[in-house]
Amino acid sequence: MSVTIRKARPADLPKIKACVQDTIDDTYGGLWMDPPLPLPDYDWASALIAVDDSRVFGVATTGVDRVENLWVHPEAQGQGIGSRLLSEVEREIAARGHDRAWLRVVASNTRAIKVYEIRGWQRFQRGDHEALGIAMIYLEKCRLSPHPVGRSSA
Repeated sequence: MSVTIRKARPADLPKIKACVQDTIDDTYGGLWMDPPLPLPDYDWASALIAVDDSRVFGVATTGVDRVENLWVHPEAQGQGIGSRLLSEVEREIAARGHDRAWLRVVASNTRAIKVYEIRGWQRFQRGDHEALGIAMIYLEKCRLSPHPVGRSSA
C-alpha cells in the first residue's frame, strides 16, 4: 500500500471521520458499549493523515506536547502507517520546542502499547479515563528531534 502523509484538507473531513469511526469500532466496540461508538469531539482539520488517492488510512493529531489521537484503519494496521504517523507527530511536537512528548492509550489495547514501546515510548503512569472509567496507560518519549532521521514508505 502506497500512502502519503500530509496535513488534512477540508475535503478530507468525511474520510477522516470514517477512518476514525471504523478504527474505534473495531478496536473498542463491545468493551464499554456496542458499536458505533461516539466519535471524539475533535477539530480533525488540524490532523496529519495517511492517504492514498481515494481513502484515509490513518489520522494523527497533537496538542502542545501530547499525541492526542493516532488511529490506523483496521485494514491498514501492521503496514507501518502508524509508525510513520507517530514519527511525524513526534517531529511536530519537537518543532514546538519540546524534547519530551506524552500520550495515553486504553490499557487493553496491548497491540498499540507494543507499537509505542518498540518506538522508544515508556510507560510512566496508569489511571482511569475521566469519562469512561476504563484503565489507561500513559507513555512518554524523551529526546525528541525535529529533524527527520529517515523516511520509510509503506
